[in-house]
Amino acid sequence: MEKIFFLSLLFAFNSNAQEKCLSGKTGNNHLIDQLQKARSESPISKLISAKYNIDQKTEADSNCVDCEKPKNKSPQKISANQKTYFKSECIEAAASIQTGSREISCPDQKIAKHQFCFTKSLVTYQNAVLSEMYKCVKFTTGLPLTPDGLFEMYTLESGFKPAYTNGGGTGLGQLTGIFIKDLHQKHRGLSTLNSIAKSTEKSCDAAKIILNKDLKSQPQFKNKCEFTQYGEGMERNILYTLSGLASSWKKDIEPLMKDFSAKNADNNLLPKAQERALLNSYGPGGRAAARAAVRRLSKLTPEKFIAAMDKPMMTENNNNLTVYTTRMHKKQNIIGQKLSGDLRSQFNKEGSSACTE
Repeated sequence: MEKIFFLSLLFAFNSNAQEKCLSGKTGNNHLIDQLQKARSESPISKLISAKYNIDQKTEADSNCVDCEKPKNKSPQKISANQKTYFKSECIEAAASIQTGSREISCPDQKIAKHQFCFTKSLVTYQNAVLSEMYKCVKFTTGLPLTPDGLFEMYTLESGFKPAYTNGGGTGLGQLTGIFIKDLHQKHRGLSTLNSIAKSTEKSCDAAKIILNKDLKSQPQFKNKCEFTQYGEGMERNILYTLSGLASSWKKDIEPLMKDFSAKNADNNLLPKAQERALLNSYGPGGRAAARAAVRRLSKLTPEKFIAAMDKPMMTENNNNLTVYTTRMHKKQNIIGQKLSGDLRSQFNKEGSSACTE
């Protein structure tokens, strides 16, 4: 009986020692366990964890009360040339916002309001994946998207939580079946995927593991775990989000902004205007709304173009052409309120650029 009592106390101690949940319920460790398994079994997770020098200690190790801690060993740090793009405090602030979306458990694909515990360890890994995939797609395609814009997009889509799913989208980037099919079509996004798969850029090593599989057999959206589960799914979600944006820029937005870009080539706000137009294509109304908004604004200066993209732009039929960018703008105000100290002051002055390294 004494042994049973001791084990109960030890279990309770370990439960209390678990990392604080930024969102979700303490003890609901589905995502924590999923990542731990991925980092021991998935070549993608192993590659990124090693490249970004992420501490390989498991959740259980960190809770072990009798384990001897190594002496005179400083914490592992990300190497100088493999820094992440996003400040952890900002991702944590975004992740702390509770939403009404349901979550999917994998591999069983059960969808419910699970309220999975989301912790700093998950933030650290996802920050590395985001940074690695961004470097790859940016280098390979010239994607006109900054880490600032990427932070705003993922804050709006999922608050950086990978398991959210609903009728409108799934995972970190809230991907849809239509978006995925578009990316695999020969006349649309397939050339983008092929260019990444053939890239010699080292930052594309993880992406190439995914694409070497996907270009032989396209992943099916009905299996939502292929776009949410740590080890390949969450990583695929990020890769597809960025690749889809790169394809949309090349096929839909860049040709329409050709004259605007040439006219304002010397304006340092041109990249921000291009980014705003591109991000708008990711939301409600998609490419059609984004192109209509660009047509309306192409005679303005980049400064006025950007300002107009962050406000409702109504048509005669009372449709808003800038639903997505206006939502992003509003969501950033919420993030600012959740930050503290100097970072909050910096965010209030600079916006999302305060959240990137």
